[in-house]
Amino acid sequence: MPEHPIKHAAMNAEKNYFAWFDLPNRFFSDETLLKKKFFAQSRLLHPDFHTQADEVTREEMLEKSVFNTQAYKTLSVFDARVKYILELETILDEENKNTLPPDFLMDMLDFNEEIDQAKLSKNAATITLLKNKLKVLKDAFLESAKPAMNIYDEDNSKTATLNAVRSYYLKNRYILRLEDNLTDVPPNM
Repeated sequence: MPEHPIKHAAMNAEKNYFAWFDLPNRFFSDETLLKKKFFAQSRLLHPDFHTQADEVTREEMLEKSVFNTQAYKTLSVFDARVKYILELETILDEENKNTLPPDFLMDMLDFNEEIDQAKLSKNAATITLLKNKLKVLKDAFLESAKPAMNIYDEDNSKTATLNAVRSYYLKNRYILRLEDNLTDVPPNM
């Protein structure tokens, strides 16, 4: 008799979201397959299908259902997936490893000052220009990290390439904060 899919996934997952869905650790995942596996697990785990089970089983199904949802939410969003892989590979939690180059930080400080000045002047054209500049920066950071991401996707044992991905992730987080600062600007200045 084949092993039950829920027990099989739980035994192999060991709290690894990729293993939970029986997918390889990849930055560029097959999101359609991820969604399909998420819904398949959801159907098996949903607490409504286990109302007649004993309390221990109901609690277990609820925990697994919550885990399934959290795993999907993390892996279905590119930036969250990048962070998750970096955490799995312990690239983000090493002490003093989450620093950015001083020249980047100076550039971002200047950029932040430009944002503050544009917000004070309420110049819509300048705000739009700054938003476009941030998008160009984000795209450039991603393009520079893609080769390292692709190497990792092909062979997870090549974790040395992840320093470039960590740099992308940290820079991107900084840019996202600047974008948030720009979203505070009313559309009709």
